[in-house]
Amino acid sequence: MVPGASGSFARARWEFRRSTGRNLYLAAIRGVYERRDFRSGNRQRGTTMSNQLLVIEDAEVHLSILRKIAAQCGYEATCVSSVEAAAEVLRERTFDCITLDLSLGDRCGADVLLLLNELKSRTPVIFISGAEDGTREEHVRLATVLGLVVYPQFQKPVDLPALRETLKQIATLADCERLVAAVR
Repeated sequence: MVPGASGSFARARWEFRRSTGRNLYLAAIRGVYERRDFRSGNRQRGTTMSNQLLVIEDAEVHLSILRKIAAQCGYEATCVSSVEAAAEVLRERTFDCITLDLSLGDRCGADVLLLLNELKSRTPVIFISGAEDGTREEHVRLATVLGLVVYPQFQKPVDLPALRETLKQIATLADCERLVAAVR
């Protein structure tokens, strides 16, 4: 029986809510959401919900690999190779995930972390770096102190299956957040 319901009207209302939510969820998984105006019966088709990934990496080879992995996981990748370019892009757009190399020429990943804190970003960050374990741990501690969302770090060469799995998990969470926002 339907929790807290009595009578056929309550059951019908519960079934309607359940099926509507399920259909909206399934549509969100497919990357498209649809709003229905139940008075007129018209449907309004929303924009495609694609996940956005910012790749901050100075090595062209790694940029190419990360771009391919992003596409396999359903992300549209924006790639930059410097802290300055990352700052410009981060001020203009929002992203579902950021991959960050900790050594970016004469600057380091800490500069990006400070910028994310300044922008009050809650975007998940994945460190992908060839830096020593101690350096990566220091950056993780800095990000944690700043209140940033940090996912598992990856040592170069990257464990590609593990990175794919992490990106897919973040994409699923981002889709759920967009779904909740679309319903509101």
